[in-house]
Amino acid sequence: MHGMITSLYPHCVGLILSLMTYTPISVALPNETNECPKNKTEWMQRSSILCRQFSDQFYHCLPTISLNQSVEDCLRVVRIQPGFCAFYKNGTVSFDFKSRCKEKPNCPETTYRSNETYLYPLCQEINPSQGCYLADADCQTSSNPTSPTASPGRGGTSCAKKLSPLIWILPKIFGFVGMLMNIYFLSD
Repeated sequence: MHGMITSLYPHCVGLILSLMTYTPISVALPNETNECPKNKTEWMQRSSILCRQFSDQFYHCLPTISLNQSVEDCLRVVRIQPGFCAFYKNGTVSFDFKSRCKEKPNCPETTYRSNETYLYPLCQEINPSQGCYLADADCQTSSNPTSPTASPGRGGTSCAKKLSPLIWILPKIFGFVGMLMNIYFLSD
């Protein structure tokens, strides 16, 4: 019995590794951006480029939950409550106490759709180095006021973007190794 299990082991490992080649891995990473569109025309242009293939997801350009960068992504629309700004969190749109809008004259006064944040520029302008909205009185402004959503000293790349090739390459490598193991052990 032990001999049969040990002889099946390489075939099972090989089969599992080769199946990983065919496992669809769909990891859509959001695009980091230095600046979100400022009006409906710019917003629609970006939307037509990034989200034209989706019927139930729409273009969004939002600060991340930590307010240290802005991202563009195609997401489902969420209704945002009055007095709050939308932010990007784990592939969805959200809002909470941290995104409470404090500058009353320019804050959203009614419920709005998350894909219409261009209507509230105050909700898009962040200081990435401080992780705060520029409109907040206690937010220290950066030395680059013309590009409030830029990430100074970060080079515009994220860990997720650096790792993304591995997401596609590793399953191929495992599949190739699995295929070789099947050929080797089946030839015995």
